[in-house]
Amino acid sequence: MGSRPGADRQAIDDVLAEVTRAWDAADADAYGRCFTADASYVTFVGTAYQGRADITESRSALFRAFTKGTRMASETLRVTFLCPHAAVVVGRGDTFKRRRPAGSAPQTGSGR
Repeated sequence: MGSRPGADRQAIDDVLAEVTRAWDAADADAYGRCFTADASYVTFVGTAYQGRADITESRSALFRAFTKGTRMASETLRVTFLCPHAAVVVGRGDTFKRRRPAGSAPQTGSGR
């Protein structure tokens, strides 16, 4: 982040959009790349992961089981820049599964 708040906010929005795209595609590697090597990640149930590799590994397992077939919906509520290289992002979100109309075939591919 630099001295251009508008550009910095856009960069944050771009990363958050990539998080959503990676989730929707169930792409754990792409999801993990959205985080720094030393990132801390705490889930909504309080499970904590440390570092990109840990985040990627855990997401890979979840995409194969518990969150399989889900999509992400999120909203950024507030971005507070602490200094030129750090910001706190407050948001909310949820995951959901799309329902197929009765009698339709399951989707194939990335589900987009």
